[in-house]
Amino acid sequence: MKSIKRTLAFLSILFFMQNAIAQKGKIVDAQLSLQAGKIMEAKKSIDEALSDAEIQKRVDAWTTKGDVYKQIYEGKLFYAQNPNCLFDAKDAYLKAYELELNPKKQKKNFPSMEMLYSYLFNEGFERFNSKKYDDAFKHFKASQDIDAFLNEKQYKSVLDTNNIFATGIAAANANDLDAALPYLKKLVDMNYNNAAVYETLAQIYDNKKQEADLKAIVVKGLAKYPDNKNLQIYELNATLDGGDLSESISKFESAVAKDPKNASIIFNLAVLYDKNKQTDKAKETYDKAIAIKPDYGDAYFNIGVMYFNEGVEINKSMNAIDDKDDPLGKKYNELKVKRDAVFQKALPYLEKAYEIDPNNIDYKSNLKKVYASMNMLEKAKALGN
Repeated sequence: MKSIKRTLAFLSILFFMQNAIAQKGKIVDAQLSLQAGKIMEAKKSIDEALSDAEIQKRVDAWTTKGDVYKQIYEGKLFYAQNPNCLFDAKDAYLKAYELELNPKKQKKNFPSMEMLYSYLFNEGFERFNSKKYDDAFKHFKASQDIDAFLNEKQYKSVLDTNNIFATGIAAANANDLDAALPYLKKLVDMNYNNAAVYETLAQIYDNKKQEADLKAIVVKGLAKYPDNKNLQIYELNATLDGGDLSESISKFESAVAKDPKNASIIFNLAVLYDKNKQTDKAKETYDKAIAIKPDYGDAYFNIGVMYFNEGVEINKSMNAIDDKDDPLGKKYNELKVKRDAVFQKALPYLEKAYEIDPNNIDYKSNLKKVYASMNMLEKAKALGN
């Protein structure tokens, strides 16, 4: 019985050795097929070899896989059927580096990694230009990961800042704001010379409602690019929600003087005049914004609301009249004529805003109020609920 057990154990070991030898032979098959230009045969052999757990411990297996998958890309013929080959090659070379214990041999695949870095960047650039931002980010990120690895291992002396920039901007365009942040913040720390870094960070912080970070990056950006209009607008917009009103008006007036064709800045100056009860100036400034941008619905709407609010104040005065003081309704009727005249001024502006954007709830609601106040019930009813 013992003899039989020993025989079975021997056969098991023999089978294991034969299987390992067979899998090792597939590594050689893959290398020979690759040398002969038979790329897909090489892929089949190395994939089969790496299905074995013991082979997965071999440096040469992973190096061969990296070479094979890199060649799939370089040959182009089979790239469309294997769109992840560059990522697979990167992972294979990194695995080979991890398994190799000899520091001198670890650097063997660095030149191939550098080529992958360029390939991935070029593919990312092509996808970015095609507005495939998610895929562009995926390729740029892999390229940047390789660049950072080569720099960390002192194969490259400096990081490619253009690569970091491309990765961050692609992530931002893909609306993956959290992914974009570390790349863009790194560029700020590296004093990278491109205003788009600061503009994009400002946009991200604005979208994420991170007001302190927004203010800090705008200040830092304007210190580096004092004439940047986008950063100036962020700075100006911050003054709309707080601070000294007169100071805010002064800032916007200065901005308009520098950029007299910017309808957005002019509009916001009009808003500030309106807040400051400078009604005539506000109306005049809204009109300037409309002259530049004829479909500026908010400008039309704000003028209409300005007149409507004036009419509402008159209406309050009408309702406050005591019948004893005005038994014949003379004062009341005089104020009503005045109120209706103001509502009449509001009407065309609110109608124009609604015409520009009939889906805007505020436009529709306020227009309906004016129709109702002027007893234009059919028109109010036509607007629906």
